[in-house]
Amino acid sequence: MELGGEVTWDSPADTSALQDYLVYLGSSSSRLQLGVLTANALAIPAETPKNAFDSVLVYTRSSLVEQTSPASLWLVDNEATVANISFMDMDLDKADLGGVITWTPAGADELVTQYAVYFAESLCEEEANETSDAYGENSTAAPLCNWLHIETVNSSNTSIQLPAETPLLNYTHLAVFTRSVLVEQRTPGQGPISDASASVGQLTFHDLDLDDSQLGGDIAWAPATGWASARVEAYHIYLAPDEAASQRQLLGRRSLGEEALAVPPETDMFAYSYITAFTSSSLAEQRPQYVVASALRKDVDAI
Repeated sequence: MELGGEVTWDSPADTSALQDYLVYLGSSSSRLQLGVLTANALAIPAETPKNAFDSVLVYTRSSLVEQTSPASLWLVDNEATVANISFMDMDLDKADLGGVITWTPAGADELVTQYAVYFAESLCEEEANETSDAYGENSTAAPLCNWLHIETVNSSNTSIQLPAETPLLNYTHLAVFTRSVLVEQRTPGQGPISDASASVGQLTFHDLDLDDSQLGGDIAWAPATGWASARVEAYHIYLAPDEAASQRQLLGRRSLGEEALAVPPETDMFAYSYITAFTSSSLAEQRPQYVVASALRKDVDAI
């Protein structure tokens, strides 16, 4: 547990013999001096260990002696760590992320001025000692390292939008730190990242247009499978010059449940050699380099 903030007090009614004030952290058995000053306030630095102390003690002192009965104030160690960090990845590419990150305020949230959101990795061996000290011996949170700042928002916000095609890299967790006017907390709320990936399978096309360089027939595919398939809303079907589909021409769009597309006869193939199917969520279409359901167009030329 740590402290940080300002201690203030009123001067005694009679200050004629007052030389200065001595301020301590105290308990029933010990005390630790924080400062000697003539002003009526003392700033306790952020991240000052609370240890077993339970009060702040302020003694007056004359040129002769320190008083024996101080003014005292019970310590309240405020904590504000967010809870229920949630992220639904709506970017359907493997190793790419996109969607809304949300969290729930918790603890002394009236002291929070900002939330800082980060990517983080699971425990790095070289930082094990440092992170275990910060999290504490009894913490159930996973120690994290290699932080990457995403965004900082005011305390009135409890969500941010992560853009589509954000690289996952080696990150395993999302972390949200609270900030007061004094300092950013050392132990954040955290949640694991689940990377959604959903591509169609068994893409087929049988060309029934018998003219050279023209297409016609049915394209069919199997829907995406796995837990991320529930995030697929539509299919986008293209002609492309290669499997990467960096340059492509749209043939049509189909809703979920419509796993077929009829290509009209006499559709010009131009320089295209592939038919490529992309899944699409409410956020974005797959990126071309991650398309795995490409089928070589078999053009049937009958003379």
